[in-house]
Amino acid sequence: MLIAALRDMQWRKRRLVIAVLSTAIDDARRFANGPRQALSAAKAAIAAAITSPGAPGIQAEREAFLSLFGTADQLEGMAAFLEKREPRFGA
Repeated sequence: MLIAALRDMQWRKRRLVIAVLSTAIDDARRFANGPRQALSAAKAAIAAAITSPGAPGIQAEREAFLSLFGTADQLEGMAAFLEKREPRFGA
């Protein structure tokens, strides 16, 4: 009985790991096809918030956000939103 319960627990853990890995791969694919400049700016803003909390971090986030206006990804994102379709970044 105990051995069967332990085996069941191991299988459940394996299935969970496979599910998490599958989700991570799907997310990575979506990010790879996403707005790279915006993702890079978000990553930089998060790093700035960690290293410079408060006003300096907020200022870095604001500058990163404003730098994205007029980029090809921003224009495509807005056009896709207005046309109610999925964006085609990098196309």
